[in-house]
Amino acid sequence: MSTPELPPKPVTDKSETKQVQVDLPANSHLLSVEELKEIIQARDKLQAYVNRFCKNDEVKKQVGSYKTVLSNLKEDFRYLEDQKFELQDNLDAYHRLECQYREKLQLLDMAINDSYNDPTLKHKFKSQIRELDEKSRAMEARLDATDVDAFISEYISLRTNYHLYSEKLNTWDSQGALINDG
Repeated sequence: MSTPELPPKPVTDKSETKQVQVDLPANSHLLSVEELKEIIQARDKLQAYVNRFCKNDEVKKQVGSYKTVLSNLKEDFRYLEDQKFELQDNLDAYHRLECQYREKLQLLDMAINDSYNDPTLKHKFKSQIRELDEKSRAMEARLDATDVDAFISEYISLRTNYHLYSEKLNTWDSQGALINDG
């Protein structure tokens, strides 16, 4: 088996290199051919040339407007930061007031419970009954015949209240606590 014959390779001219299409700006006709060749070979010079003739005014205006927007945003953020600190201070003050309120509410609740719980109220009621009984007994001891009608009226009022309060206390004792806990 022999190897197949291949067609001859095409002859390439080394002077022919790969050509790159480069778009030149509109004002490139002002340059000489030598200057154009030089610019094409040196890409950074081409870029500088294109930048020189391109209209950067729009880009500069846009960059300026972006800088303005950015500085406005910075000011807004500073303002918001100040607002945040002020709000934090207000929130802290609110929490302090809430704690003070809770403390005072607990003190008030304890004072109410101490003043109006069943044993305290019964003790006050018993004290009132004892006071009415002592007043009526004191009236009996200093019985004067001078103003009998006033004496009888006041004595009956004291004894009526005494028996009324005694009956209420007995009813209270028989029914149990006024407030059911639970």
